Parts: sequence; structure tokens; C-alpha cells
Amino acid sequence: MFDTPQRALLIGLAVLGVIVLSAMLGGHMTLPDLLRVSLRVSHVFSAIIWVGLIWFVNMIQLVVLYEADDAAKGAFRTWIIPRVAKHFKMAGNLAVLTGAVLLYQLGYLTQRPYSSAGWIWLGVAGGVGMLGFVHAKISPAIRVMLDPKITDPAVKLAARVTVRRYARWNLLLSVPVTFAMVAGAHG
Repeated sequence: MFDTPQRALLIGLAVLGVIVLSAMLGGHMTLPDLLRVSLRVSHVFSAIIWVGLIWFVNMIQLVVLYEADDAAKGAFRTWIIPRVAKHFKMAGNLAVLTGAVLLYQLGYLTQRPYSSAGWIWLGVAGGVGMLGFVHAKISPAIRVMLDPKITDPAVKLAARVTVRRYARWNLLLSVPVTFAMVAGAHG
């Protein structure tokens, strides 16, 4: 049952399916309720994964790469960095996309920024900025770092510096963005 993370995730989804079906058959949840909750859960889970990977990259991956020998760095470049980068980008895209749908669904697009929606808009600005860093700076620099055709050490170093710099910016922004989103949703 726990041989792979995918299997554990699928079993978790199946358990959730049984719970949701029971709630719906028992009259405790309607289809529109399920869709609203599913959207919010998708946003929260993708944001958790995105921020978790931001923390992983900054607190573990970059530190290990700085301390590692060439063989370990090669293993990281081959096995870990591409997978982390893929999940990082997908989670960021999904968090922002589901967040945009939530803004519409919850009426934040029609509220004034100085009302309680101010926290949400602060979080939106930070989250969009973070995703902008992913697409404009981090992903292109990672492609340079991992491209075997690029052999110039200065170009590779510049790419590593770019990744580190914008990974730190995302780490910095993850704190106020998380606070703003929670404050806006519960304030």
C-alpha cells in the first residue's frame, strides 16, 4: 500500500472519496459545496507544496549543494533538481490559477482594496511576484545550469547566483504572503 508515494496519494484520495460520497448521500454536502471546497483545497494544497519546496530549496538543497563534492553535485543535478524544479513550477502555477478562480468566486474582484480584501490583495501581489520570479528568473537559470551543452563556468555560476537570489526572494515573500492570505481569509 505504501510502496510508492503515488499509491499512498491515490489511497488517500480514495478514502476522501468515500468520506465525500457519504457526506453527499447523507445530505450534508451538495455538488456545488463539493466544487467550492475542492477549489479551496486545491489552492491550499498547491500553496503548501509550493511554499514547502521554497523552504526545501533554501534550507536544504542550496546548503547541501554548497557543501557537496562534485560527485554529489552531479547526482543532485541529475536526480533531484529537475524533479524539484518541475513540482515547484507546477505547484506555483496551480496555486496562482486556483487563487485567481477563488478571487472571482468569493467576490474579491468587486470589493474595495481597503476593506478586508486588502490582506488578500497584498497576498495576491506577493504570490504573483513569486510566480513571476519562477518563470522569469529561476526556471531559465535552472535550464542553463542543467544544460550539458553550456560549458562556460562563468555562465553556469551566473545561473547558480540567479537561482539562489530569487529562491531567497521567494523565501522572503513566502512569509508575508502566507500571513496575508490567512489574515484575509479569516480576518
